[in-house]
Amino acid sequence: MMTFEEYQAFRDRGFSHAPLVKKRLMDAQTPVSVFSKVRDLNGSAYLFESVVGGERWARYSMIGLGSDLILQYADGNMTTKRNDHIDTEAVENPFDYLRELMAQYHMPTAEDVPTMPSFSGGLVGYFGYDMVRVIEPSVGLSDAPNPMSMPDMC
Repeated sequence: MMTFEEYQAFRDRGFSHAPLVKKRLMDAQTPVSVFSKVRDLNGSAYLFESVVGGERWARYSMIGLGSDLILQYADGNMTTKRNDHIDTEAVENPFDYLRELMAQYHMPTAEDVPTMPSFSGGLVGYFGYDMVRVIEPSVGLSDAPNPMSMPDMC
């Protein structure tokens, strides 16, 4: 448990957030079963596992609680969902938008707190194949169907 003084020490160093980490031995659970329980609490929870190729066991599993902030980019528009508020704006470069957003946060790293895991937060999501059109405009627009209405970035 973090004390108020420990929390204040992070704030005094200029961090916008303080890490709360709890490691547990989960012999009776699988990462998927734990994720299923967390997902019931928050629909934006996520699971990362390091399984490669035909390996049977992952080197690590990371389960995140998700966020109240969801970004989606499609057709030149960035949609920001935070709690129940939805805002859409035209964005010329979604990568610049992400840089400006992330500049608002100053998070401690494993160098600052050696007991922190290698991944302790940040943006989690995907960049779709069609984001290449933002990086290299000469590729041109696509007329390929998008039957599931998936955003280019989420």
